[in-house]
Amino acid sequence: MGIERKNILMLGWEFPPAFTGGLGVACYHIVKALRAQANVSLIVPFAGEQGDPENAGVTGLNKLEQEFVNESLGKEFEDFFLSRIPVELSAYPSLSLGKWLLGKTGTSESNVTRFSTWSDVSAYFQTHDLYGRDILQRTQLFAKISKRIASKRKFDFIYAHDWPTFQAAMELKQDTHKPLVLHIHSLETDRAGEETKNEIYAIEKYAMQEADKIIAVSDYTKHQIVSNYGIDESKITVVHNGAEVTSHSAFKKTIGEKWITFAGRITFQKGPQFIVETACKLIRVYPNVRFIIAGGGDLFASLVHEVARQKLGKYFSFTGFLSREKIMDLLASSDAYFMPSVSEPFGLSAVEAVRQGTASVISKRSGVAEILTNSLKADFWDTDRFANYLYAILKYPRLKKTIEARSRKDIEHLTWETTVQKIMNVYSALSIS
Repeated sequence: MGIERKNILMLGWEFPPAFTGGLGVACYHIVKALRAQANVSLIVPFAGEQGDPENAGVTGLNKLEQEFVNESLGKEFEDFFLSRIPVELSAYPSLSLGKWLLGKTGTSESNVTRFSTWSDVSAYFQTHDLYGRDILQRTQLFAKISKRIASKRKFDFIYAHDWPTFQAAMELKQDTHKPLVLHIHSLETDRAGEETKNEIYAIEKYAMQEADKIIAVSDYTKHQIVSNYGIDESKITVVHNGAEVTSHSAFKKTIGEKWITFAGRITFQKGPQFIVETACKLIRVYPNVRFIIAGGGDLFASLVHEVARQKLGKYFSFTGFLSREKIMDLLASSDAYFMPSVSEPFGLSAVEAVRQGTASVISKRSGVAEILTNSLKADFWDTDRFANYLYAILKYPRLKKTIEARSRKDIEHLTWETTVQKIMNVYSALSIS
């Protein structure tokens, strides 16, 4: 008699094609590998037009009319609205103003979002902009809808990824008494600084207190959870992200020009100012170089302005958001990958660069530093050392090849299948307890 498969209700906020960084990539590969061992039902705000990729069990709130085509919205949704109260909130792009709270009275019509049909709700989630000014409104509505969807599903565990899903997860745990596992890919103290104690921090802390188990993407993140949130370390299991093995084509470059690439959100957390400081020092001794900046974020305009102010325009290229395929092509074309993050829970892009045969220079304050032991590492503020490391990689081909070969050895064991096996071990321990 075979072992009964576990039924997992998974709550995610990013899922391709709607993603801004490592969270969406990780959720995609986790659910894809997890379905080999368990029955997974994934709820996300936005699912792509291609439908359910690789039978991943995805329900997007942008497609709710298909989910509830023969069901009325219900009185609770006719009365549901959220009102806007200006308050300083978070380091998310476009989210410096706006706190959204459930309301019933005392709100002007101009500040109210009402829903009378499932199509109204679906239309509200027809966007890739998952982190706009109304993100707290979206998380409130996501929680309410997820409970309705979950009422039609059979599941043994609730599995939630990062703070936008935590309210939904906590309400489901309260209603069903099912075990709750939180997967922490990034924390508010990473994004906005360790002294941050805003509403998102409060959501994270309360959810982690209520969770049965917490999965952290690195020992670095586990330490942050214990020291900044006061969570008992015995509740936390470290599971490093996996990495996809792919083959990509390199872009054509100007003969002799070297490329240094950064890929990710351009926010405080990623240390964009240290990219410019490092570039200023490197270009003095190695001018035949180009920094490729792939991504966007709330500090994008500031970074472009600083590059112009330093008269470094001819040494920088800004690509904006790129598809996963283009990112991989870019990493395969690069001579070095540069990640000077102030606080990086994991740093999947650095692993992906190594997979593509590119040496990485990374911040010590990152989870990936635990794995890439042969990559060159420095404190995020040490731009002299970063410049020296990048110079060495560009100047000395034999050193570059040695670092690349040893770094590839570091991640030989790193696959999404091994990651998911460790996640399944967490569920098995909960089943026994």
